[in-house]
Amino acid sequence: MGLDYTRNAIAQHLSAKKIRTYCSKYSPSPHHILDIGCGNGHETLALASQYLNASITAIDINPDRIKEAIRDHSKPKIHYHCQSLQDHTKGNIKYDSIVSNAALHWIPEINQLPSLLDTHGHLIFSYYTNETFKDLQDILSIYYGNPVTLSAQQFKPFSEIKDLLSQELALIESSKEIITLEFDTMIDLLRHIRNTGTKGHPTLPNNAPWTAKMIKNIEALYIKKYGKIRLTYDIIISVWKHQA
Repeated sequence: MGLDYTRNAIAQHLSAKKIRTYCSKYSPSPHHILDIGCGNGHETLALASQYLNASITAIDINPDRIKEAIRDHSKPKIHYHCQSLQDHTKGNIKYDSIVSNAALHWIPEINQLPSLLDTHGHLIFSYYTNETFKDLQDILSIYYGNPVTLSAQQFKPFSEIKDLLSQELALIESSKEIITLEFDTMIDLLRHIRNTGTKGHPTLPNNAPWTAKMIKNIEALYIKKYGKIRLTYDIIISVWKHQA
């Protein structure tokens, strides 16, 4: 699973790279970093290579991913923990840099982030908006003749996240990234979704199965509407610090 994720997580790698660019700009020499939703540790290791003298605490709720991280992406100053953000806040630890890539849209305790951030620290994260996978949602809605809602469409709009964090933090910079991936077949698209950490294939109305005939028909709808089989990620990368 670790190799499949690393190979398929194209959008996640791109947003992580942008996070590291912002880290260089706003947090050039942190001492203690928190990586929220570290997954298999691939991007955590890249962060450790950027900050050779920093200690990194990396958390994720998936025990299998943490096992992969410890096995494949370890360094002496990276400390992996299978832990939720909510549980981690109970330690009353402060970090001078907090990063999170492709994770906070799944986490309800975003309002707890300011309590973990040191007075002069920075919070830098990518947030996948509810416009992510909108093309797949539209195609499935055409196929069924009724609106279909995928998990991604239940993510909160970034405007709500902004309002929530702005109660304690100041937004320093943000950018929007729209990443569209193309696939040869619908099977390739579904395999990509499965391998990048979501819970298998997208759930269909009434838990209908993905049949070969259905997949063929959906491919035809994709070609008719877009001229290709595609999947779009809508991502906001932002930088925050405590209000002056």
